[in-house]
Amino acid sequence: MIYTSFNDFFAVLSSKQRVKILQLLNREGPHCVNQIKNKLKVEQSAISHDMKRLLGCRFVFVERKGKERVYSINKTTIQPLFNLIREHVEAHCVRKDNKWND
Repeated sequence: MIYTSFNDFFAVLSSKQRVKILQLLNREGPHCVNQIKNKLKVEQSAISHDMKRLLGCRFVFVERKGKERVYSINKTTIQPLFNLIREHVEAHCVRKDNKWND
């Protein structure tokens, strides 16, 4: 059971697009789908699909504001974890040819 949960967790992070969404929310705060779509220049349907996956493991939370759904990063667990991962990557995973930094 825990193995499956770990797989689900890391599967969510296996998408560059979902990682970019998390970076955006971590850096700039809550956004609606249209804001994310415009900043990342991706189709709305792709963003909606990614948000469903991120919600499934509670990487993000959603709040209705009028007709919009506004997404924010999980500040309790994911934001500190994401910051720790970023620090680790900057210290240990940066390649001189910059191929890992896309």
